[in-house]
Amino acid sequence: MIETKRKNVELVENSFTTPVLHISKSWYVDFFVVSPDGRRRRKRYYISNDLPLRMKRQRASELLSILTHKLQSGWSPFVDDPSCGKCMYTELSTCLSNYLVSISKHSRAKTIENYRSRVRILNEYNKGRATPIKQIWEFDRTFCACFLEWLRTDRNVCPRTVNNYRGWLHGFCEFLICHKFISHNPVDKISPLRENERIRRDMTPEMLKTLSVYLQEKDLHFYLACMMEYYTMIRPSELVNLKIGDICIDEQSVYVDGSFSKNHKSSYVGLNDSVMRLLIQLDYFSFPNDYYIFSRGLVPGKRKAGADIFNKRWREIRDELRWLRCYQFYSLKDSGIRDLANAEGVVVARDQARHSDVAVTNKHIQQHTIHDCTRHFKGNL
Repeated sequence: MIETKRKNVELVENSFTTPVLHISKSWYVDFFVVSPDGRRRRKRYYISNDLPLRMKRQRASELLSILTHKLQSGWSPFVDDPSCGKCMYTELSTCLSNYLVSISKHSRAKTIENYRSRVRILNEYNKGRATPIKQIWEFDRTFCACFLEWLRTDRNVCPRTVNNYRGWLHGFCEFLICHKFISHNPVDKISPLRENERIRRDMTPEMLKTLSVYLQEKDLHFYLACMMEYYTMIRPSELVNLKIGDICIDEQSVYVDGSFSKNHKSSYVGLNDSVMRLLIQLDYFSFPNDYYIFSRGLVPGKRKAGADIFNKRWREIRDELRWLRCYQFYSLKDSGIRDLANAEGVVVARDQARHSDVAVTNKHIQQHTIHDCTRHFKGNL
């Protein structure tokens, strides 16, 4: 017998009830399902009274089978977006997999790993929810906002990191829109958090002199790394990709390839006389051109090292010199930009740091000097 009566309206897996046939004056199949706004709603499908009894039973059997299968696959009758069509019922896991495949074709290895990490954390959050979302139409503003709040409270990340995740979520949603999985970007109306002032500080001239004396006595190879960071302003993630062959002795420059540079642009960076002298002193040009400048142990080698190789050594030295945590390896770049801008102008510092705009360069210049002339100039007031 197809005819059944509803004895229990508990939701299956908290999302829907099994469709049931009701036979009375009018025949209909109904069920309850959770709508996108979180409410439990009832849906009915009537069977025409004009059909013969045999056809009614056949139609009822078909409806029960089709509706049960669709509900189990995540379908909801209360979600209808013509611009997305059936794509909106795609599994979230499928969309994330497609996204990772897409970025792997156009991004650097570091960017790919960064995005893979964020996808893993997103999945971790979703699995920990009372009701994990299954299909992409459920990936709405509420879900995104709760994910960002979870990062801030449960994982205790700083506002800047939360905002970075917000930017990544926005980009992921643009990918979803492009492939018609969703029709609008749910992150648009989520405001970024107010960020605290960064803790990194540039170093005083006295600190730089202390570091120079210390490293010349203790560690000349890390001294070269610090000199490169200060004078060339090449990012640590780029430094580990540089090879001996990238150094042009005649032009006294180093080539930064676009395949690993942050802005994806290839460019040459000037090498200071002090850097060149140290390279020659350490006999770096006797190594093969395909050797990395900073391999394991911060010496030339065939194997590429991780970018954290500089930070690990820096923390050891910082502890020995009893400096505060706000002084980081990257502080050398800030200090180099400040000193070059003061000596040769901010435009020269901008070009050496490979910044797109002087405004970016100015963000690295933190210290505001009190000029002696301000104490003695003759004003008009």
